[in-house]
Order: sequence, then C-alpha cells, then structure tokens
Amino acid sequence: MKGDTKCIDRDFYLGCGAVVNKDYKFIKKDGNPKLNLTEDFLVDYQTDPYERKNASMNNEQILKRLYQVIEKYDTIMPLVPEIPYGKGQKGGEGSERMESNALIILNISFVYSMIASVIQNEVKNFFSLNMQREGILLYALYDG
Repeated sequence: MKGDTKCIDRDFYLGCGAVVNKDYKFIKKDGNPKLNLTEDFLVDYQTDPYERKNASMNNEQILKRLYQVIEKYDTIMPLVPEIPYGKGQKGGEGSERMESNALIILNISFVYSMIASVIQNEVKNFFSLNMQREGILLYALYDG
C-alpha cells in the first residue's frame, strides 16, 4: 500500500488473443474480430503508456514470448464448447446450443449439490451417533 513492494512480474492472459504484463500488452491480429487489427499489436508501456503506437518492430523476442503465452491459453478446450464471439445473443446463431449447454451445467450443478447434501448428512449423522456414544460413556464414567 505504501509502494514499498516490488511489482509482480508475470503475464496475465486477457482472452481473445491478448496478454499483458507490467511492461507490455500484446494483441494478436485475429484474436478479436471487433478490433479490426491488420497486424499483431504490441504496446510498450515504457514509451507509450496511452497504447497509441504499435511497438512490434524490433521486438521479435518479446513478440515471440508473449505469443507463446497466448497460444498456451488459447489451446485450452473448455468443458462446454464456446459459442463464437457475437453469435450467442438470444435468438441469434448458436443460441439453442447455448441454452442446452446452460441446462447441462445446471443439471451438473444440481447433481453436485445433491451429492454434497447427502455427504453432509452422512457426516453429520456419523458424528452425532459417535458423540452420543461418547456422551453416554462419559456420563457413565462421571456418574460413577
């Protein structure tokens, strides 16, 4: 809080083909179609804190490293297939699949909560029964 702590030097994956750290932000040209990038975009916060210039030239090593970070996360496959960007609006292309995936997730959540409830009740009954046995035994020892 006082500024005595050093900055954590790590990369944060932002999704849609973008990664940021304390020194750079890198966005792949095909990561987010709404950005309309014609080339990969690298921001060097030391020289351009307002993210106005592409610093890709002469920074091949940095581009390569950040590109590897993006590839690592972009290749992770979700449990439920993702709907392409901009296609998931109600009534739009992919909305039926999105609704069925939501039902699957709700059903899985319900099953997990039921299992957790059963386990919780079994544990409670186990401890309750053992506490009653111990209480009877302790009462017998105390009473004489």
